[in-house]
Amino acid sequence: MVVDIKTLNAVLGIFSKLREGFIYLKGTNLFLKDTSISDIVERYFGFEQLPNSKIKFNGRLSWYAYNTNFLAYSPFITRGTKEQQKLIPVINPNTGKPMAKFSLNTTFQRLSVPSIKLNEIQLSDGTFAKIVWLYPETTKGLILEPLKGGQEDLSNPLTVFKLSENDRPIPCLVASQKNINDHLNRSVEIIGKITTAPLSIMEKLLSSLDPFMTNVYGNFYRPFSTNEGILAIDLRGNEDSIVNKEEKTLPFQISYTVQGKIEFHDSSKDLRQQVNNIANDSIPDRQGMGKLSQFGIGDHPVKSLLTIGDITWQVNDSISCYAMSLEVETGDIRLFQEKITKMANNWQGWQKKTRNDIKRKTGHDVKILPILCSNSDQAKLFHPAGMQISKEIESRLFNENPAIRESIDWLKISTGRI
Repeated sequence: MVVDIKTLNAVLGIFSKLREGFIYLKGTNLFLKDTSISDIVERYFGFEQLPNSKIKFNGRLSWYAYNTNFLAYSPFITRGTKEQQKLIPVINPNTGKPMAKFSLNTTFQRLSVPSIKLNEIQLSDGTFAKIVWLYPETTKGLILEPLKGGQEDLSNPLTVFKLSENDRPIPCLVASQKNINDHLNRSVEIIGKITTAPLSIMEKLLSSLDPFMTNVYGNFYRPFSTNEGILAIDLRGNEDSIVNKEEKTLPFQISYTVQGKIEFHDSSKDLRQQVNNIANDSIPDRQGMGKLSQFGIGDHPVKSLLTIGDITWQVNDSISCYAMSLEVETGDIRLFQEKITKMANNWQGWQKKTRNDIKRKTGHDVKILPILCSNSDQAKLFHPAGMQISKEIESRLFNENPAIRESIDWLKISTGRI
C-alpha cells in the first residue's frame, strides 16, 4: 500500500502542477501578426518587444498531447509473439513418437508515448476554458519514430524516439460552449491573443517533469527564459476565430491508453505475485504463450506482456497496475470508435476473468479499478462509474497531499464508492 500511495501521489501530483500553470494564465499586450509557431515561440521567449496586434497563423488542432505521467508505461514492447513447435530426433519412450520442442518467437519494438486529452479548466479570473493543442501543419499525429543506431537507454523515451517541431504543440484556450470538433485534424487558420502565466507557478512543474516532457513542452514552456514561464493562445474573444483551410480531415494517430490497479487487502509479496500471475494469464490474446508472460528492461518497473494481438499490455508488478494501449486514428470517427470499443471489450473481459480466477484460486475478492485513460469522455466504456480510486487509497492520498483532490477532480476520477 505504501508503494501504491507513493506512485499515485507522484503521478497525480504532476497533473496538479500542470493544472495550476493553466489556471494562472492571463492576458497580455504582446501580440504578433501573420507568423508561424516557431517564429512566435522564439520571439516571445527571446523577450522581443512585439507589436500590439492580433496573432494569426496556421496549424493543426487536436485534443491530444503526449504525456509520460501514467502509472505504467515503458517504450519497450513485444510484437508478433508466436509459439513454434519443432520435432527433435528423439523418440518419446511412452508414445513411440518423436518428441517436440516448443519455443516462443517475438520481435521487440517501441511503444510510442501515450497521449491524453485534458479536461475543462477554471482560470484564476473565474472564467472557464477547454484546452486544445495547436501543432504545425506538417504534423501527422503523435506516433513517434524511433531513433536509429546507437545504444539508447530503452527505458527513456527521450533516447528512444526522435523529437521534432512537429511534436511540440502550443496550448490554446477555447470557450466552454464552443464546439470545435469540425476544426480538429484539419489545417486551420487561427486568430487569437497571447496569454501567459508567471514563471514562479511553472517552476513547481519543472521539478517534476522528466526530460522527455520538458522537451515536448519546449514550445510553450521555457523555464530559463527571461520572459514569463508559459505561452498559450486564447481563442475565446469575440474577434478571435478558427477557420478551416480545407474541409478534408487528415490522419492523426495517437497511442491511446487505459490504466488501472488491482486492489486487495493482503499486502504480502507472495499474494501479490500470485495475483499478478493470474492477471497476466487472463489477458486476451495470450493463447499458447505458456508460463513465460513478460519481458522487461533492467530495473525498469514496467514490463511488457507477451500477446499475439495488436493491443499492447504492460504491467507495473510492484503496484499490480496494468496498462492497455492501442494506436488509434482520431481523424476518422468511425475507426476511432471501433478501436475504443475493441479496447473496452478486451478490458472488460480481462477484468472479469481476472477477478473470477483470483477468487477461485486464492479465495480473495479483489477490485480492478481503471484510474487513468487517454480521454475521460470514454471512461464509462471501461467501468460503469468511469475512472475510479478506491475510498481507502483516496483517503491515504488526501492525508499525504490534500491538494491532490483538485487533480483527481480535473482528471474526472471518481471516489470509488461503487
